[in-house]
Amino acid sequence: MQRGSDASPRSQTPEPRPAGSWVTLALFFGAALAAAVLLSFLTLGFITPFFVLGAAIFAIIGLQYLVWGWWFERIYRAPYLAAQAEEARRRAEASSASRFGPAEARWDLTRVFPYVVMESSVHAAALPPHGVGVRLGHALAIVLVHEQGSTCRQIEADDVAQMRISAAELHRRALENLASVAEHPQIVKRLHRTDDGSPYWVWSGHWLVASCLKLPDLYAQACERLGAARLLVSLPRRETMIIFPEGDQASRERMRARIRQQHGEQPPDELPLTWELFSLTPAGATPFHEH
Repeated sequence: MQRGSDASPRSQTPEPRPAGSWVTLALFFGAALAAAVLLSFLTLGFITPFFVLGAAIFAIIGLQYLVWGWWFERIYRAPYLAAQAEEARRRAEASSASRFGPAEARWDLTRVFPYVVMESSVHAAALPPHGVGVRLGHALAIVLVHEQGSTCRQIEADDVAQMRISAAELHRRALENLASVAEHPQIVKRLHRTDDGSPYWVWSGHWLVASCLKLPDLYAQACERLGAARLLVSLPRRETMIIFPEGDQASRERMRARIRQQHGEQPPDELPLTWELFSLTPAGATPFHEH
């Protein structure tokens, strides 16, 4: 017969009662001890110093929170907060720039430059009276371009309107940017002499070299370098500019022949411009014509 089927109560043995927990006894005696200590302090009049001690402890905790949790946090988080503010500013500028077109067309005015090109390669709408380009003469023109990495985008009249800047101001900024580029060591400036000792100054090494014809101080630099006041400029290609004294017609013909000999074969990655010459004066560059 199984144990669970025994119906007689006398055959069942009562289970032992669980022993008392020592934790309960410890809590009881601890509470009693705390009460006795508290009553002792109350009866002896020592409670006030302990209130002062407790207040001092809480004051120290509050001061620690103030110093470490607020002041030091502000110091340590200041760079992070500044970075967040800068990121917010950039996002705001990007949002504003998005009115001008896609991301690749955002305008950085420090990357706008004047660029000498053949007039035949420019749409007529990019030149006066409707465009922002300028005719240079000898079938050349100067347009404004926005450098975007390894490429450039030509700036149109509609772009200038979106920039909320005048064409004259944009040309001025472009010349300032060009002046900074002209000081870059990538632009090589070397003084040479012909067989008869006549000096000529060659600029090369950068895609904006021909555009340096528009530098406001180019005439002063060239006069000092060449020791002459009447100067001519040749732009055989965009990466080369040659400045030399005007001289007489015979010396000019010799210089033209030298330029053709040295720069007649255009490298495939360099764009030809013109074999014609420009007069360089304090007022700028103008087309030169033999009389």
